[in-house]
Parts: sequence; C-alpha cells; structure tokens
Amino acid sequence: MNINCPSLKRVVGEYVLGDPSNVDAILLDFAIYAFALIKPTGEFEVYSKRHLQQLSDLRFANPNLKILLAVGGWAAEGFSDAALTPSSRFDFAREAQKWVNEYNLDGIDLDWEYPGSSVSGIKSRPQDTENFTFLLDSLRQVLGPNKIITVAGSGSREYISKVQISKIAEFINYFNIMSYDFTAGETGAGAVKHQSNLFESNLSLRGISTNAYVTNLINAGMPPEKLLMGVPFYGRRGATSTKTYDEIRGFYLNKNGYAVKWDDQAKSPYIIDANGNFAFSFDNELSIYFKGQYIFDKCLGGMFSWQSNFDNSNLLSSAMYNAVNDPRQLEAILKTYYA
Repeated sequence: MNINCPSLKRVVGEYVLGDPSNVDAILLDFAIYAFALIKPTGEFEVYSKRHLQQLSDLRFANPNLKILLAVGGWAAEGFSDAALTPSSRFDFAREAQKWVNEYNLDGIDLDWEYPGSSVSGIKSRPQDTENFTFLLDSLRQVLGPNKIITVAGSGSREYISKVQISKIAEFINYFNIMSYDFTAGETGAGAVKHQSNLFESNLSLRGISTNAYVTNLINAGMPPEKLLMGVPFYGRRGATSTKTYDEIRGFYLNKNGYAVKWDDQAKSPYIIDANGNFAFSFDNELSIYFKGQYIFDKCLGGMFSWQSNFDNSNLLSSAMYNAVNDPRQLEAILKTYYA
C-alpha cells in the first residue's frame, strides 16, 4: 500500500478483439470490446455483434465486471468529422448511447489514433485538438455521470501536444496508455529494441519508455489515478514481425535455439536466437510484476492488456491480476521460475 494513495482501488482489464471465449471474467475488473467503426452515415458498426453479446454475458460469471465498447482503432476513420460541430458531436454521443443501451454496456472507450494527426492515414484537422475535448464533453453529457468513459492514447510528447490532457481529464474515468509498440515503425537498428520497456536502457529507443509516457501525462495534467498502464500480450521485432504470447510460449521460450534474456535496467525481457541476436521484445510475468510495483509507487489506477486472444492460457492475465491485487502471490510464482 502506498501511504500517498491508501484508499485507491486499482483495476485490471483487457481489450478483446474477436472471440471472447478465453476471457476469464474473474481476473478482470473490465473488458473492452474492440472495435466499433464509424460508418460514413455516423452509425457504428462492430466486427461481430455475437462476440459483443458474448462479452456482455460474461457478467453472469462476474457481476462486477464492467463491459465497454471501444470505438476506433488504428486507421479507423470518422473521428475528425464526428467531432467537428456541436450537432455531429451529439449525434456521435447518441449513437454511442444506443449501443450502450442495446447491449447493456457500462461505457465507451474512444480509440482515436490520433487527434490532429493523419499518421494512420485518417482525416485530421488542426481543430481536432479542441474538438476532441468537446466530443468527450458531449459524450459525458449524453451518457451521464454513472457510465464509464475511457480514452486510449499515447504518452508521447507529440500526442500530448495535440490533446488537451488536463481538460479531457474532467470527462473521463481512465486514460489507457498505449505503452507498447514503441518500435512498431522501426526497420533498422531501432527494430531490435524493447517495445514496452518500463524504463530506458541501452536496449530501448532513446527517450521512450513507459515511465516517460506516465511522467509526460501527469505533467500535462492527467491525474495519476486515472492512468492505466498498457501491457502487450505479444512480442515484437520492429515493424517486421509480431508473435502472440501463445506463439512465443510454444516455440521461443528457451527452446528451438532461442533463449530468454532479462534487461534489469529496463525491467523488460527479450529473446535472442541461437547466434545471440535480438529476436523479439515481449512481456512476461516478471516484467508485469515490476510494472505492478511501479503502479503502486506512482499511485496509478491499474493496468490493461492488448489483447486477450494473444494469451489463451491466461497466464499473463493472471499475472496482471496478481500484480495489482496480490503481488505476494505473484512473487511466490516467480520464485518457482527463478529460484
């Protein structure tokens, strides 16, 4: 317990893309369906209504589980137009409310990647910065005070320069930090670096770490208790290759010529091949433990994963649960690995 935030209730959640049958509702405080897309008409369209209903039904197993619908995602179009005018903003909010009511959801997650930026190929405007705040204001007015609103975003200085962090804090419950994919655009030397390191090291991109993102967001005005740390359930080698944790566990964890290494400065594991070359950056139970300790130390609100179907065994999900709720239990598990 941190004496600076003794009563803070921390949460654990997952984004779920696809079939939710592997999701263990007991391990989670919330689950977010990914994704609803904004059609040219302004209406939402989800990948699978059946999967959304199945996710909503997980509350039979855990009545306290909160279910949210994520709108957007990488290269998802429609946000700049939806946020443009008071009329379009309230149309968006009412459409969100329709889905919340129909599927008995607990809230909405906005995954606009990114306001004021066309890096993913979507339309953007300079006005997006202010309009994003107005959009969240409209959503809060329509959904009311008891529904959950979250935002998925970055902690990079570029992102923060185009989002009114201190102003959007008023309207949201949590800011889900996309503290992963740090090397997603890298193809050269930068590709063989950590993609979700807690701290910087000589194996991380300069100036980029989860700690840096958290610090940037707090300095910009986001209360720490509203910050949730993102954990990837997959490994990455720059822009060239990704492997799910299930794939890593089945083929790469100290087998087939591959070996797991630990960067104690970054508090991050990585995998090398038979020649000693960097193969993948990934997260495991040990890195999640240290991220949980960081969350306690910094009075953050909790953690979440992208995404559930990359860890069908729920080993990392269980580690997240223990890191936030029972770190001593996770310590006991880790001792069996590293004794």
